[in-house]
Amino acid sequence: MTRKIATVAGVFLACDELDKSGKTWNRVDVRRLVGGGGYNVIDPLIKAWRKLKPFKKVAPLTPMDLMYQIAENINISYQNFMDQAQQQVLEQSKIFNETVAGLSESLVDLEVKLAQKEDECLAFERKIIDLQSKLQESQHSLLHLQLQLDNAFKLETLQNSITHLQNKLL
Repeated sequence: MTRKIATVAGVFLACDELDKSGKTWNRVDVRRLVGGGGYNVIDPLIKAWRKLKPFKKVAPLTPMDLMYQIAENINISYQNFMDQAQQQVLEQSKIFNETVAGLSESLVDLEVKLAQKEDECLAFERKIIDLQSKLQESQHSLLHLQLQLDNAFKLETLQNSITHLQNKLL
């Protein structure tokens, strides 16, 4: 289904007809009379018609073609503005998307590095636990060796005492 496009002439004629009725009207009424069209086209043309209305009263002999040309120029200016705005939106969207993509890559890199650091931390924690276990074993062995050394010292003292006593007895 094709969509009807509102023209300058169509909108101006509809505005003239509605204005002649003496009733209040709005863009919906204009669109109905024109037979379709988008409000982004109809609204600026209604504004242009309303701005040109005082000129029609002052100079009623001003050819309608001149009014249409003025309105057409306004419409072209409006369309150029809308095209520029759309282009800016597209450029800003492109910049936004590129920035998001760059940040996403950076985030992925950081997540990979974080995972690596977490793995390194787990490995260090295992080493610490292993070293703590070895330290406990070493402390236990040291304690055992100290007991043996004490016992050896006591044995030597006893042997010295026995030898001394034996020498006294003889």
